[in-house]
Amino acid sequence: MIVLLIGYNKSKIKDFLEKNTTLYWIDGSKKITLKLINKYNPDYIILHGCHSILSLDIVKKYKNQIINCHGAYLPHNRGAHPNVWSFIDNTPKGGTIQYINENIDEGDILVRNKVNIKNNDTLSSVYWRIRDLLEEMFISNWENIINKKITPVKQDLNLGKIHYRKDLDRIWPFFTNGWETPVKEIEKINE
Repeated sequence: MIVLLIGYNKSKIKDFLEKNTTLYWIDGSKKITLKLINKYNPDYIILHGCHSILSLDIVKKYKNQIINCHGAYLPHNRGAHPNVWSFIDNTPKGGTIQYINENIDEGDILVRNKVNIKNNDTLSSVYWRIRDLLEEMFISNWENIINKKITPVKQDLNLGKIHYRKDLDRIWPFFTNGWETPVKEIEKINE
């Protein structure tokens, strides 16, 4: 099986896929084109740390073959910086493994789990806990995903919001210590 991983260079997912598949990797900050993906002819495309929105031609060609590891408990906090918005919007915190469709983070859910928040958490500590959760969920469910033993669930898009990269600019000044800002401070910010 050929898998194309787009995203983080160092992750448990990458290590796992290197041992269990023929793996190719592309940096998640690069522009991703259909021509680039076609060079690898993948059976699956895994997005873990991909900061690009895939074009419609890619999504159509690889329907139900693109799996996204998203750092939010979807349908809440679709789009950019989901961890931040889970505190601003007071929504569940967690991670979701989903199929990609033509809209941003609206594809069917394969697996999702919540994380617990601790009194001393910062944005950074929650981010890393969610990233660890996503990696564990992906690895433990990989066989069931590729063998179609998980029934995808449609999202109720009335429950969540979408946020864009530019949205962070207007609230960033409230973060006293950047990514190390305690989440208790962020929960007090009103939009």
